[in-house]
Amino acid sequence: MKKGFTLIELLVVVLIIGILSSVALPQYSKAVNKAKAVEAWTTIKAVDDAQGVYFLSNGTYATEFDELDIEIPEMKNWHSVSFYGTNNMFFLILSGKGGLGKYKISFFRYVNGEHQTKIHCEGDQKNCKNMIPCVDIGTNGGAICYS
Repeated sequence: MKKGFTLIELLVVVLIIGILSSVALPQYSKAVNKAKAVEAWTTIKAVDDAQGVYFLSNGTYATEFDELDIEIPEMKNWHSVSFYGTNNMFFLILSGKGGLGKYKISFFRYVNGEHQTKIHCEGDQKNCKNMIPCVDIGTNGGAICYS
């Protein structure tokens, strides 16, 4: 007598695997996007901290990236598209590479008596909200939120 699995048993196992993967795959994708966003967050936080030091020393923000005491390593998932500064504001734009190519993250800091900080993500809005939740990165005690 040969031992083995029946067709029904195999179909039940395939069905269970399919259900589990349909539940797990969206969560995995969300986790991967958040992990890739960490690289952007790290760069944004480093530039923001360097601008804070520059602002305390000079009373204005740096207008050129070279004026900051910072060296950003090569990013795997993002390009630094542009950096712009004036005496009362600055912003940094990061554009995605590869699979993140349709995303752009803008960091904006404005000072007019009161600090205002915003982060904006362009791309698939659902995934933008997954990548950029309302998270405190330590700037003036306030949260940086999706807008």
